[in-house]
Amino acid sequence: MILLNPKITDRSDETDEQCEGCLGFFDVRGLVPRPLKITVETTALNGEPVTTVYERGLARLIHHEIDHLDGMLYIARMSAWGTPIPRGGVSADRPGMGVLVSGSGMLAETPVGCR
Repeated sequence: MILLNPKITDRSDETDEQCEGCLGFFDVRGLVPRPLKITVETTALNGEPVTTVYERGLARLIHHEIDHLDGMLYIARMSAWGTPIPRGGVSADRPGMGVLVSGSGMLAETPVGCR
């Protein structure tokens, strides 16, 4: 998929918080809320504007990549309580949750699926 000059022109109020990672932070993940639907305006090869609506997983992916073009990384969109979680540093301490003890001794909880 190639998007020329993508710009998000609309986003749904309904959001979903899922685990994201990035090649810029290869071994860490974090919970990031994103809209379930976005409208993106791009430019076709002939110069004409093209508007496309993306939903769910594809909306998340495209929003993540457009953030890069805008100079933003996913960690800037993480929940206020969230901290990036090393992939290998999460263990199942309780059903459905993982616990990470950072070097500073602080605890952070995240769904186990965020690996």
